[in-house]
Amino acid sequence: ATTFDLAETIPAGFEAVLVFRNGVNAQQVGSSPSGVDQFILNRTAGAGGVSQLQFGTAPSSDDTIVCYFIA
Repeated sequence: ATTFDLAETIPAGFEAVLVFRNGVNAQQVGSSPSGVDQFILNRTAGAGGVSQLQFGTAPSSDDTIVCYFIA
């Protein structure tokens, strides 16, 4: 698994986010993501309590990851 810390903590109640890898929507799963197209959101697991995405496998260094949430 590979993790990415977001720039901030997603507020409680917004546990569903939209994540795109190279413009294609990745699938949010409840646990145990498999592959680069599935992820879980850990709302406060990142450094300093920021939100964190965990992918089943590491995206390529050429991939672009974009995460959206609306508060």
